[in-house]
Amino acid sequence: MRKDNMLDELLHRIPEPIYHNDDANFLSEADYYGASRLIAEQLRIKNVPFSWAGWRHGWIHIPLKYKQQLTVWGKDDEHFLVAQEEHVNFLAHHKIKATAVGMPFIYAEAIDAKLRVPNTLLVMPQHTTPHVPNVGNEEQYIKDIEKIRHDFDEVVFCIHHSCYEHGIWPELLKKYNYPMIIGASANQTNAIIRLQHIFSSFEFVTTNTIGSHLPYAAYCGAKVSIYGKFSDFSNYKFDNDPYAKANQDLFVFMIQHTTEQYVRQLIPFLFCKHPKHAQQSISWAQEELGLRNKKPVEEIAQILGWNDDNYQHQMAAAKLTRLKNQQKELTLDSVCTMLDLAKEYSNNFAIYGAGTIGVMLLKVLTTSNLRPLYIFDKQYQQLSELDGVPVLNPDNISNLALDLILVASFAHKEEIEKYIVSIDSKILIWTVN
Repeated sequence: MRKDNMLDELLHRIPEPIYHNDDANFLSEADYYGASRLIAEQLRIKNVPFSWAGWRHGWIHIPLKYKQQLTVWGKDDEHFLVAQEEHVNFLAHHKIKATAVGMPFIYAEAIDAKLRVPNTLLVMPQHTTPHVPNVGNEEQYIKDIEKIRHDFDEVVFCIHHSCYEHGIWPELLKKYNYPMIIGASANQTNAIIRLQHIFSSFEFVTTNTIGSHLPYAAYCGAKVSIYGKFSDFSNYKFDNDPYAKANQDLFVFMIQHTTEQYVRQLIPFLFCKHPKHAQQSISWAQEELGLRNKKPVEEIAQILGWNDDNYQHQMAAAKLTRLKNQQKELTLDSVCTMLDLAKEYSNNFAIYGAGTIGVMLLKVLTTSNLRPLYIFDKQYQQLSELDGVPVLNPDNISNLALDLILVASFAHKEEIEKYIVSIDSKILIWTVN
């Protein structure tokens, strides 16, 4: 197979990320990266229920000192799913209830050794965060990879979603002609499945820092290494990170445990002079991710609160109320925009639609001392006028040189908008939300 074809096929097999925009007020950590969706799919539940428990993402490789290492933003009265019994005992000391179930990553079933392409390297550099735009050593690390690039048939960079948004890595990789794929983010519904596909596709995975990607890739059978100039978290500038500001002592403690010296003592077998020297470390990864504590998905659902009908009904009602309030806010904002436009074009605007919404718009406009010149409606033959405003055939739009038309329809607004554009693309169109 030609090299270009091999790369195309390799990348083509990796699923595209799927993002959700669910209301964060109704999500728990169990929903991040698509973890709860994994459980729901295995239980053949179409709509993911609400979860009252947190499920800790992220490999805990730092000694436990602060409860926030396991609870993050969670509340002390929540129930937490954690990877190890050690974590349960630590939280119990703080009077926080927890159950050891292993990390969410082990509940996906997408590892496939048949996907693995020999002599390929996936590079996973230290990533930024939404509040930390760059690390500062990005190009130096690329130069480290350049030294061993031609020892592999393909070298691909996996870039964290926040790195992609900040734009530094895409530009550098374009400069050095490296292919790139986007890694995981908390609002991807298929993040864990994608990662298992990614780590199943490459023979070697290398990085310049410590993080969850090490046991994740090793768990999937990739040969994992730490190569090049090591990068610890002291490079991060957390000045604008709200979580870091709220937990300054914790972050100082974490940074102290990301130094090269500490990491070499913790996982010396992952440091390699060349990524090709790396070996599989599946058993180590299984232990670190808590495979021994893996529970049946039915038990996970029980702990998450999916079988509590009262809780599910309560959360569904709260979400519905919030959605209704949001819709009211959107509608109010939309009407305010409509009034601003009507004032701007007060001498030359019209309404399309003489139904209930059209009548409501006309009342709102009249209250603000604004009146359209015309109202267009397909039922114009049955309505000669509406509150003194003539109702015309929509075909007349082409003869009137209007500046603005307010579309008074929910069900047919796209159809009406296309119709108006087909007649006169210069007319400004407002549609109700």
